[in-house]
Amino acid sequence: MVQDMRLLLLALLLGVWGSVTVVLAQSVDPAAMISRTLTWSAVTTNTDGTPAALTGYQMYRSTDNGMTFVKQTPAVAPNTLTWTDQNVPPGNICYEVAALNAVGESSRSNRVCFSMPTSLPNAPVGLSVIGGMVPVMPPPARRAQ
Repeated sequence: MVQDMRLLLLALLLGVWGSVTVVLAQSVDPAAMISRTLTWSAVTTNTDGTPAALTGYQMYRSTDNGMTFVKQTPAVAPNTLTWTDQNVPPGNICYEVAALNAVGESSRSNRVCFSMPTSLPNAPVGLSVIGGMVPVMPPPARRAQ
């Protein structure tokens, strides 16, 4: 039975316009490590305490461990509280999010970071059968097609 193991990394993101909580769902299975989804709570107030009239959320991704960030397009709709990065590259990846309104963009949240595998694992060794072994001729070598 194959079980899908999920590791949830939770960070509280403090933007200028309120609090944003991001949950990063990261699969432990290397074969499934191709996309990551961020979720957050809605920003409801502006810096002056008035109700926020958001126009969206802007996602940022870093592929150099947070040294530089690239704006991800398009921006997320204001009533959408998830964003999926469909093509996460290998290495140390970080994300930040900002809230948008008609005046502009809030300060960015703090970072959520994780590592994507950069290489395949070594092949297993020492495969054997326990008990009741009967010698068998190995199959002929495969010919290149």
